[in-house]
This record gives sequence, structure tokens and C-alpha cells, in this order.
Amino acid sequence: MDTWKWLHWLMGFLFILGALYGFFRPYDTFFALASVLGFLLVFMGTLEIIRATMSRDFNPLWGLGLVTGILLLLLGIWASQRYYPARAALIPIYVGFMALFRGSVRSCSPSGFAKRSRRWAANRSPRRSGPGGRPPGP
Repeated sequence: MDTWKWLHWLMGFLFILGALYGFFRPYDTFFALASVLGFLLVFMGTLEIIRATMSRDFNPLWGLGLVTGILLLLLGIWASQRYYPARAALIPIYVGFMALFRGSVRSCSPSGFAKRSRRWAANRSPRRSGPGGRPPGP
């Protein structure tokens, strides 16, 4: 493991240089990160479309994954264009879409529903009795 220690130091030094560059040139750094985010969105959208179409035989909500993949792909194409104000608006829109779709997929999936129903049933357990076997007062 000691043979890789030099690589850890090199990566740490490069990350410190990148942080300093981002601190002194935030405008360029923001749009570079938006470009990288655009590439990742195209990649994630393509993988989500593939995953949704491959699971359609046993996943009744495969269409939701397909819609999510298409929207991720469209957001990635939008982020890859050269119009800078649109790129600046991408990051909050991406965060909103991901919160919306990840939450809806997890809450509508059978496993998410089962977890929520078990938690709900556990919270509805009967009150513990107070002294003398009577329920506690208000």
C-alpha cells in the first residue's frame, strides 16, 4: 500500500490547485462544472433508458424510469450547448428534477411502499399503559 502513497499526495496537490483556481476564477470554474455535469447527465440518461427498457418485463414502473432517462438526456444536451445563462440555470433545475424523480420512483416502488407501510404500522402501535393498567393521561 505504501507504493501508492505518492499518487495520493499528487492527487491531493492537484485538488488543492483546482480549489485555488476555482477560488480565484469562479466564473470559469462554474461553467466548467456545468459542462462536466452536462456530460454526466447524458451518460446517466442513457444508462437510465437502457435500465428501464431492460427491466420492463418484471418492473411495472419501467415507464417512470424511461421518462426519467429521457429528461436526463434532454437536460444533458441542454447543458452541453454554448449559451451560458442557460447553463447557469441548469444546476438548480437539475437538483429539482432529481429530487422530484428520485423521490417519486422510491416512493412508488414496491419496496419503498413496503418500508413506508411498516414504518406507519410501527408508529400506530397502541399506547403503553400507565400505572394500574390504565392508559396515561393527557
